Amino acid sequence: MRTLSFNVKNQIIEKDPMCDFSGLVAGTSGYIYAKFSFSADWDGCTKVVGFFSKDGREFEPCVLYEENTCQIPREALEQHEFKIQVFGKKNGCFITTRPISVKQYGGVQ
Repeated sequence: MRTLSFNVKNQIIEKDPMCDFSGLVAGTSGYIYAKFSFSADWDGCTKVVGFFSKDGREFEPCVLYEENTCQIPREALEQHEFKIQVFGKKNGCFITTRPISVKQYGGVQ
């Protein structure tokens, strides 16, 4: 299992600089996970991670629970490049991040 770590501060999502994003190869399934660290403004939010192709096609989203970790969908991992975006909701408030791209070797352009 490999885990890609992301930091979410306010509405900005960034790759964790301590995480190695190199050497990703398209076509993996059930092996790559995403883990998120959130700033305090996300406390109490129900958090959902969206996965998208480069052209905006949406793949199966994932609800985050206590561990803030989810498996990246197979369809996203078939792409040369996919995007991740986080959405949160609490008490009538909705917060979202900008999307961030992850590139891999090979895969659907």
